[in-house]
Amino acid sequence: MRNSCIRQQGFTLLEILIVLAILGILMGIFGLSYLRSIRAAEVREGANQIAADLRAARASAQRRSASGAFKWAGVGNLTGYTVEIPSGTATPKTATLPRGVTFRCLDGCPAARTLTYNAPYGEMTSTINGTRYVVESQTPNIPSIEVRVVGITGRVMLVKP
Repeated sequence: MRNSCIRQQGFTLLEILIVLAILGILMGIFGLSYLRSIRAAEVREGANQIAADLRAARASAQRRSASGAFKWAGVGNLTGYTVEIPSGTATPKTATLPRGVTFRCLDGCPAARTLTYNAPYGEMTSTINGTRYVVESQTPNIPSIEVRVVGITGRVMLVKP
């Protein structure tokens, strides 16, 4: 009789559990990083949205010879605003920032909470030194972005503080 050793191939339960534990740790690390990048993208989207609406109000005031305005209600962290762009319709555009993103006015905030671009050149008379808004996430440790409206010219810039 032959005494043959039968060798079985495969993985042991312990080996499978170790691999699953390592995969779980890696997925946890990359999952948090992925969520952070999504929140940062939402902040960038909100800042770009505000900047685009400010630029549209200025450009429309220059092209149509009618004043355009950027308005917000309240103080503190806000999620929405209104843009009045002179066009064929007199309906103001109400905009809301992406979920979890807020903005607030830092410097040069007019008491009326309105930034007006005057026709025909799209300049501003209410804020000679300019206005600064900060767009930030409600999630902690996500970098904020500043939207700056420069002096009388009303030029709009995005700046990472």
